[in-house]
Amino acid sequence: MLGGLDLEFPHVSEQQGPSGGGDDDSEVGMEPQLLKQPLLNYGQELLTALKEEQGIERVGFALQGISRADLQASKQRDTKDPLLQDPAKRSKFIRFLAHKADMLYKTWDSVPVCATTDGENEELCAVMPPLESFMSVPASERKKHFFECLKKGDTVIGQVSGKQENGLFVTLVCMDGGLRREIHDLAIKGGEDSHRR
Repeated sequence: MLGGLDLEFPHVSEQQGPSGGGDDDSEVGMEPQLLKQPLLNYGQELLTALKEEQGIERVGFALQGISRADLQASKQRDTKDPLLQDPAKRSKFIRFLAHKADMLYKTWDSVPVCATTDGENEELCAVMPPLESFMSVPASERKKHFFECLKKGDTVIGQVSGKQENGLFVTLVCMDGGLRREIHDLAIKGGEDSHRR
């Protein structure tokens, strides 16, 4: 029992993974850092649903990153979403989170990327906006999540928003390459000072 939540799980080593060490690539584990916030927001109700939907071994493996201090801090703030005050809606939403947790809480690294080499076919499909743009996620949280997921070597496309004698100002528009994502609504700006070199 940890901070009011039943977090007693059998130990699963990282090498074995939740499925016991098989070679099945579809059994990618859930990322503890991504699972932590929903668990802190929805508590025992989500944890129980996760155990039923995903199995105790997978949930225990994913919860290794959650500490007692995290749970204590979450109890001090009211995290009830006004849209989920209806118990039936809340239960249905938590059931959905638990059922799709293995897909929702993967890291971007674990999501398979389909690289296309045919430039003609790339123009035939639209790039979907990120999921959070359809939800009421504050821009500050979306921007924070974007910076946490951005890695060195990722390709971003920007629009020159200003030019001075000593440099450029750029507003990021989207990501390209393996992971395509529209980010223009985050209004991320950057600058390059040519005299710093």
